[in-house]
Amino acid sequence: MMNEELQFAHKIRHVLYEGTDTLDAKIATRLHQARTAALGHQRQPAALLSLAGIGHVTADFFRSSLAPTVLAFALVIGAAGALYINDTMRDNETEEIDSALLSDELPINAYLDDGFQAWVNAASPSSD
Repeated sequence: MMNEELQFAHKIRHVLYEGTDTLDAKIATRLHQARTAALGHQRQPAALLSLAGIGHVTADFFRSSLAPTVLAFALVIGAAGALYINDTMRDNETEEIDSALLSDELPINAYLDDGFQAWVNAASPSSD
């Protein structure tokens, strides 16, 4: 049986190598339609991660399982970066205020007194 199938395949190959010039127009049209339909159902190759022996399994795993994990990880890294930058800016502002207080000759309690702040606002040259 296998030998008969192999002989049939060789006959088909021989006919196909002869070309469509010797074929009947109806047969050539049917062959063209069958080929077009077969190509329409053929899977298109896609660029995938390929490792020796386990390429598609690995690519399918990474695509289906790790994509949400990678996105969540990126979101966490972004949020942590934003918090770090915010804390750094706040620390810089606090450092500037502390430096200004320490370099001034007035005691810290003077800045906490509401009357002193009113006096600073009234005595400043920009209020004129």
